Amino acid sequence: MDVSIPELARILEVRRSGVCNCSLLKGSIADKMSSIDQRISELRTMKDELARLLDSWQDCGGSKLQR
Repeated sequence: MDVSIPELARILEVRRSGVCNCSLLKGSIADKMSSIDQRISELRTMKDELARLLDSWQDCGGSKLQR
């Protein structure tokens, strides 16, 4: 589940206003946090994989594509 910045801003705005402290809002915030944690984990995994690729990089010595 992707979390949009405007959606997070809306949640924070409602919370700051003091108008709504309902459990629904609390559940929504918990869901968003979980989604963010999952995305951070995915990005870290991709970053680690790219770092390993760069660390072991060897030019293939093959012919270069010409345009």
